[in-house]
Amino acid sequence: MTQHHAPCGGAMTSNIYLDMLQLYAVPQFPEGVIFQQDGAPPHYDNIVREFLDTTFPQWWIGRGAVMHGHHDPRI
Repeated sequence: MTQHHAPCGGAMTSNIYLDMLQLYAVPQFPEGVIFQQDGAPPHYDNIVREFLDTTFPQWWIGRGAVMHGHHDPRI
């Protein structure tokens, strides 16, 4: 556990959440995983979204609508 992790009952921040993703969660994900999270504020901070965009380009689900182009065959 790094110094950034909140003790039990402590407040979750975007920095703590990002550390947890980078150190524990993502290294255990199988290749090709689609990552879904809820819309909690620490999960949707800019630093977290930038990490997810880099790590899972087009493969993570969070707040809001899924954006598809008007020519997307999945529509």
